[in-house]
Amino acid sequence: MSFALPGFFRPLGFNVLQLSPAAAYSLRSLDPALDPTVVNVRRSNDNSTSDFTASEVSDGTLTSWVGGGNNGHVVTWYDQGGTNHATQSTALNQPKIVDGGSLVIEGGHAALDFDGVDDYLQLTSNVFAERLEVGMVSHLVEDNSKYQRLFNLSNGADDDFMAVKANNAQLCLRTRTSQAGTTSKQFGSVINNRNLLYVTSTLSTDSYTASVDGEPLTETTGVVLGSGSFSISTIGARSDLSSSSFCEGTIQEVVIYDNDQSANSAVIEDNINDHFGIFWLIGSNLTSLYVSPNHSADLADILAGTYDFTTVDAIDGTIVVATEEGTYSAGISLNAATTYDLHSQGVASSHYGFMDTPVGYAIFSSTLSDSEIAQAEATFVAEGAAPRSDFGSVTNFTQAWRGCSSLTSFPLIDTSSGTKFNDAWYNCASLTSFPLIDTSSATNILGAWRACSSLTSFPLINTSLVTNFINAWRDCTSLTSFPLINTSSGTIFNSAWRNCNSLTTFPSGFFDSWSPASVSSGVFNAAWDGCTSLTAQSVENILVSLDTSGVYGTNTGLVGGTQLSDNVIDIDHVVSTLSPATTAAIISLKAKNWGISLNSVIQ
Repeated sequence: MSFALPGFFRPLGFNVLQLSPAAAYSLRSLDPALDPTVVNVRRSNDNSTSDFTASEVSDGTLTSWVGGGNNGHVVTWYDQGGTNHATQSTALNQPKIVDGGSLVIEGGHAALDFDGVDDYLQLTSNVFAERLEVGMVSHLVEDNSKYQRLFNLSNGADDDFMAVKANNAQLCLRTRTSQAGTTSKQFGSVINNRNLLYVTSTLSTDSYTASVDGEPLTETTGVVLGSGSFSISTIGARSDLSSSSFCEGTIQEVVIYDNDQSANSAVIEDNINDHFGIFWLIGSNLTSLYVSPNHSADLADILAGTYDFTTVDAIDGTIVVATEEGTYSAGISLNAATTYDLHSQGVASSHYGFMDTPVGYAIFSSTLSDSEIAQAEATFVAEGAAPRSDFGSVTNFTQAWRGCSSLTSFPLIDTSSGTKFNDAWYNCASLTSFPLIDTSSATNILGAWRACSSLTSFPLINTSLVTNFINAWRDCTSLTSFPLINTSSGTIFNSAWRNCNSLTTFPSGFFDSWSPASVSSGVFNAAWDGCTSLTAQSVENILVSLDTSGVYGTNTGLVGGTQLSDNVIDIDHVVSTLSPATTAAIISLKAKNWGISLNSVIQ
C-alpha cells in the first residue's frame, strides 16, 4: 500500500505490464483483470509438476496439491509480460515456494525462498541491451562472507554486471570484465530487511541510479563500471555459480525493463509497493517522514534519544508508532522549521515508559481514515511489531506517552489490564480530546493527564479502584467542566485539579460515595488551588458532597481516628458570597476534623 499527497499522479488502472517490460515475474497478478499462470511447481514426495495461477497460489490450491509435510520447488517462474520465463530444471537448484506443506510467506505475501547454497533461476533469454532497469522485492539474510547476487548478467564466462547485496549489507552495482578486475558502485543503504529495490543502468554513459524503499540513494563509492558482453541473465546467483554469490532469503517480484523508464519509475515503484506495503509514498514535507530498519535512521539512536528530524512545513497529520510492545496511531501537529526528537514512544521530549523496542514510524501529513490506519498498523505488524491489541496485556502504563507534546489526539487502545497510569500522558500539551479508555483496573493515576493543557473536557472513565489521584489533572488549563467519576476508593487527591484555571463547573455528588480504606495526610492539599474560575455552585457541590460522604479528617476516615497532620481542603474560586448550603457544609466538615481553605483563607 502507499499513501500519496494530493497532486501525486498515479494513472487510473495502471499496471507495470502496460510499459512492456522485458520480463516480469511475480506471484501476484500484475494485471488485476487477469489471473495468469505464475509458477510451475515440483512437489518433493513424487517429483510431479503442475502449473498454478496467482489465485491458486494464494487460495490454498497450491499447498493442497503439494500436500502436508511436503516441499514445493519452483521449476518455472513465468514471465507475465511475455515468454522470457525464469527456469530451473535441476531439482537441487530450485527455490522453494512451499516448505513442509506451508506456503512460504514474507510480509503477508507469497515468496520464493532461496537457500543461499545452490538455488537460482535462469532467464530463457538475456534481457540486457543498452538500458537496464530492475525493480524487485527481496529479503536477504546478512552474510558478511558473501556478495549475494540479486540479479546478474554474464557472458557465461567472466564478464558480469550485477545488482548485489554486498558483504556490508549495502546495495551495490558491480561489473567484472575478463577477470581483469572488479569495479563497483556502492550505495549507502542497508538492505537487511524486506526491501523494494529499483536500479537503473546505462553502460555506455556510465550512468547508474538506485533507490531502496522509494528513497533515492547516493553513492558511497563511485567508480567507472565499464561494460561487458552479456548473454545470460540469472536471479539469485552469479551465472558461474560461485558459492559466494547465492542469495539466502526470499524474492517476491522482479520486473525488468530494457528501455528508459525514468519518467515512470516512481509510478512503477508505487504499483509494486501498493501490493507489498513496504513503505509509504507521502511527499517530502519532513526530512524524515518514515523511519524503520529498512531505512538509514538508526533505531538504537532513537531509543537512546539521539535521533531527531526537522520539519520543512507545518504538519497536522497522523503518526504511526510501531514497537515490539504494541502499535498505535494518533493525531500529530508539528511546526514548520522545527527540530523534533524521535523516541521509541513517538515524538517526545525524552524516552519514558515501557515501549523500548521500536520497529518503525510513519508520519503522514494528513488525517488518515480508520481503514488506512489499520493498513498502516498491519504493515508494521508484518515487519515484526506487536499489534495494537497487545496493549491489552500491559499492566503498567507509567510515563508511556509522557512528553509527547505534539500529539493532538489519542487512539482508543485496550488498557483494560492497566493498574498504573502514573504520568502516562504528562505534558501531552497538544491533546485536544481524549477517548473513553478502559481504566477499570487502575489503582494509580498520579499525574496521568498533568499539563494536558489543551483538553477542554474529559470522559467519564472508570476510576472505582483508584486510590492515588495526586496531580491527575493538574495544569489542565483548558478544562472547563469535569465529569462525575467514581472516587470511592481515593485516599489522596493532592493537587488533583491544581491550576485548572478555566474550570468553572464541578459536578454535585462527586464525593457522595467516597469510602476510602484509609486517608492520607494532605489528602486535599492544593486539590483545587489555582482553580480561580470555579463558580459558587461548584464550591457548594464539592463541600456538600464531601460532607455527605461522612468521611472524617482522620487517618481512618472515621470518628475516633488520628487527626491528619494536614487536614485542609484547599479550594480557590471566583465566588464573592458563599451559599447557605456551602456555609452549612463548612460548619459540618469542621466538626469532622476537616479544615477548609477558600482562596487561601482558613474558614
